[in-house]
Amino acid sequence: MHGHPDFALYMLEGSTVKGTAEDGSKQNIEFKKDMAVILPAATHSAKNIGQSTLRLIVMEVNRPRG
Repeated sequence: MHGHPDFALYMLEGSTVKGTAEDGSKQNIEFKKDMAVILPAATHSAKNIGQSTLRLIVMEVNRPRG
């Protein structure tokens, strides 16, 4: 498990990922090449279960506090 603040993903190469949320729920997600997603802050784990290499860029949104 690891966490992110709000974040965005951009897929350089796609594959299928099994994601596990902090509460233990699981979901398989197919990420396709050139796909982009914006996600809220989360704690999760992810495992590539596809037949290809997954390459992606993660951009975290770190907002100043105070």
